[in-house]
Amino acid sequence: MANRPKIPRRTIPINHVGAATRLYNHYFAPQHVYPADYFRRRFRMPKEMFLSILNDIHSFNAIQPLPKHFAFFRNTPTDLVGRPTQEDVNRMTAKHEAVHGFSGMLGSVDCMHWAWRNCPTAWQGQYTRGDKGHPTIMLEAVASYDLWIWHAYLGPAGSNNDINVLNESDLFDQLLQDKAPAVNFAANGQQFTKGYYLADGIYTKWATLVKSFKCPMDPKTSKFKRFQESARKDVERSFGVLQGRWRILQQGARPLSINKIKRIMYSCVLLHNMVVEYNGRAISPLDLELIPDTPPVRSWDERVNIHLRMTGELRNRATHNRLRGALVEHI
Repeated sequence: MANRPKIPRRTIPINHVGAATRLYNHYFAPQHVYPADYFRRRFRMPKEMFLSILNDIHSFNAIQPLPKHFAFFRNTPTDLVGRPTQEDVNRMTAKHEAVHGFSGMLGSVDCMHWAWRNCPTAWQGQYTRGDKGHPTIMLEAVASYDLWIWHAYLGPAGSNNDINVLNESDLFDQLLQDKAPAVNFAANGQQFTKGYYLADGIYTKWATLVKSFKCPMDPKTSKFKRFQESARKDVERSFGVLQGRWRILQQGARPLSINKIKRIMYSCVLLHNMVVEYNGRAISPLDLELIPDTPPVRSWDERVNIHLRMTGELRNRATHNRLRGALVEHI
């Protein structure tokens, strides 16, 4: 077999120094060319916020306490956007009732697909869903009215629908361990002790998920369907803002490593929340004074019994139907 001719790699000279100089002159020089609103339009964040992050990075020298913006990125993936405290829950439920009319509502849950451009061939079957036709990685998120993303979970293998992602995510871990903040509310004269998330029709009938009706048969259920679908747009708007703000999410993911893709997505989510807080729109901004978790000491039998009891309460279809019926009368 004849040797194939070797095609040399093309080298395209790029003046990086000149590009950096132009960027500085355009936005950061004392007499810069473009005003601050142009910076925000191009880089999707206020110039002051960018400079704050830059100053924290420049001054970071492994000191304690961590600078403000380092504290945002310090948390592990399971707690990267901050678990809501009791005060956070109280503010969110009050805001959602005032805006949407749903008492006890914690937020809305849904999933977003991110196309995986360079998915390895051996993995394409488990990351491809029929209606998409190409490999995607799913992001499960919970968002509140202010578009703050309180929960994000990305990338479980083989999870090609919202139910599989929910079963693998850590959304209800605190609830199953009986450590979640208390949510006590009344709807139509009935008392409930667990907050809930608005979800679309694919989700199961759990006590902490409130779905709409496929075919409402009377004015009350029709009104509930309209209100529920309107309120659930909070999470859909969050996905739209997230993708519109960071161009990297508008294109197919290029890395071959799942972990690298996760870091990209989680970084975008964190920056998204930072912009929401900087703009002063957050219902309950994340408290950066991280308080170490001191869970109660429980024996193995106690932990197992609590998990079994909370699992039964979580997946109780009767509670779901009773809650939804009470909300239909309450709206």
